[in-house]
Amino acid sequence: MNSLNVLCRRALFFCIAGISCAQAMEGPDFSQPSFIKNVFIGSAAGMAEVVVNQPTIFIKNSLQQNENPFKAIFQSPSQLYRGLGVNLVCMIPTTAMQVSGSEKLKTVMPGEDVMTSLMRNGIAGGLSAFTCNASELIIVNQQNWKANALTTAQRLYREGGPLVATRGLTAKAMREGIFCAGFLTAYPRVKKRFEEKTGSDILATFLAAASVAPVTAAVSHPFDTISTRMQADASKKSIRGFFDAARVVYHQGGSKAFFAGITPRTVRMMVAIPLMTAVKNWLSSEK
Repeated sequence: MNSLNVLCRRALFFCIAGISCAQAMEGPDFSQPSFIKNVFIGSAAGMAEVVVNQPTIFIKNSLQQNENPFKAIFQSPSQLYRGLGVNLVCMIPTTAMQVSGSEKLKTVMPGEDVMTSLMRNGIAGGLSAFTCNASELIIVNQQNWKANALTTAQRLYREGGPLVATRGLTAKAMREGIFCAGFLTAYPRVKKRFEEKTGSDILATFLAAASVAPVTAAVSHPFDTISTRMQADASKKSIRGFFDAARVVYHQGGSKAFFAGITPRTVRMMVAIPLMTAVKNWLSSEK
């Protein structure tokens, strides 16, 4: 439990530090779009989401590997936050890449129509997989092996060499592309519609999250399952690549096996999307 308290304190520190850095940049030019500004905004949004949603990640990863997460939680509640430090380090560049990348892509993909926005944010999300893949590889195996991040990383390197960091990258890029499209394109538009209909920001936030998150989760979750299974078998003992992972998953449980763990992931998205959007909008707004 002491380790859990340390992790929580670190998470709080990182969130405060990230938001403080972004706020410290305010000045005459802060209202103008800039790469650095968007990096800080994305970092703060990602850190806030991880601190709140880390337990759902442990539950989701366990269910995707046909394990009972609640048995592990009962034996050691701190398991819910195993990998929090690595996840925070993972989400800082990932969300920063999504937010800043989306803004940068506007120079080559201008326009705010739905299709252009979906494509632009989907590409930004796909590119962000390069920043989060290795960290999530460590998280999955850290939870499985009940080891710290450094020990896990060293073991992964011994078993898979330097290329182990790319394990599950294709599936991760597909997942992040779909998530980013939901986060930066679908949610703001759906919320605006609900706000016009209801006249309530709170109700519109709830309805938009309840509408967008399940769809985003359902479309992207098979890729998340494939990535998790590939990363859990980092040494390629039984799963070689993307299509082999899909075959193994289907063989073990049919089509429904691709959606193992979708409930905790949907819950995570229902919290994450409006939370990250709120942090992003707050830091982006002119004071």
